[in-house]
Amino acid sequence: MNAQNIAISIDVTGHDERTVIDYSGMKCATEGATAVYKIIVEGCDSIEEVPVCKYFINNVEYEASYSLEKGILSINDITPSLIVGVNELSFILSLKEKGKAELTELSSTAMNIQIYPVPTHQMVTAPSDFMFCNETGELVWSASGDGGAKWEYSWTSTEGISGNSAFFKHPSIVNNGTIEKDVTVMLKATNYAPDGITVWDTYSDSWNVKVWPKASVTLSDDSNSSTTPKLFFQDGKWNLSVRSSGGYKTGWKYMWKDEEGNVLGKNETYAITCDKVSDEVQEKHIVLTVTNEPQDGADLWFNQTFDFYAKFYPAPIVELEKNYPPNIKHGDKVSLSLSVLDSKGNNLGDAYDLNYLWNDGQSKNALCGDKRTKEC
Repeated sequence: MNAQNIAISIDVTGHDERTVIDYSGMKCATEGATAVYKIIVEGCDSIEEVPVCKYFINNVEYEASYSLEKGILSINDITPSLIVGVNELSFILSLKEKGKAELTELSSTAMNIQIYPVPTHQMVTAPSDFMFCNETGELVWSASGDGGAKWEYSWTSTEGISGNSAFFKHPSIVNNGTIEKDVTVMLKATNYAPDGITVWDTYSDSWNVKVWPKASVTLSDDSNSSTTPKLFFQDGKWNLSVRSSGGYKTGWKYMWKDEEGNVLGKNETYAITCDKVSDEVQEKHIVLTVTNEPQDGADLWFNQTFDFYAKFYPAPIVELEKNYPPNIKHGDKVSLSLSVLDSKGNNLGDAYDLNYLWNDGQSKNALCGDKRTKEC
């Protein structure tokens, strides 16, 4: 039998975008990379049969299946036999040439194939919340991926922040505007072969961070919250209103309650009135709670309570006292007085702190006295 060396060339078809490359004098691939091994027999173009076709990986023998065309043996995929690490590969063949009775035995020199673990998709630890009010605080991401030769990372955000390590720290995002602010954070992870050029795998992801303006509430000019009661007659009304801004636009809630906790209203406005007309002074204590909730179950972005106190007094009856002479001549001095009565006709005297504005009838704005009694 004849013995000669054979030359082996390796063509590669990709598997999950992974390929076989030449690096540092050996073939390099990841698990699952499908390789077709083409064995070229120099000086022998009329191979009729291949009775023996074996290959050895790390000195372990395997039977190979093949196809033969124009003197080239294409060995079917041997990937399942390769293990992670450096594998030593060699072939032994017995060939039957046309017109010859004897077999030709061939053996290859050993070659090394470096197998890397399959690159695994990234495991990314991201912030637990992506909805904020006014300011986010520092946001942190952490990525990790195994397999392949080397993972490289590229982080970018629409705020102009970037990073190139597995750990990405984004500074606080502040919204001092009047509408929500959207910031997108993007990750692209690339797994390179040992040559640092060939890409074996890629991974990408993105996260959208929303930051709403600061949540705040203002009361109308006539709706000041205070422990000092505001005074009204029983036919009076205290119109209260609140205006909210910022926060989660649809997350504002208003709750008006009395002292017993009964719900009186759920809008931005409420009017405090007397329950019924009576001779007694009636007191009211109304509590308003304003909240801003970004979504069901989330922490409140705004939560404040306002107290309103009001006193409703019986409305007095004011009459002109007829204590002046029936016949008044020009130039006579007359003393005019007003009587302040309750609903039963009882004179209240100066029990009420009332303002009296007298007009001489000559001018709409001419005031000629501010006491209950006027000398004319």
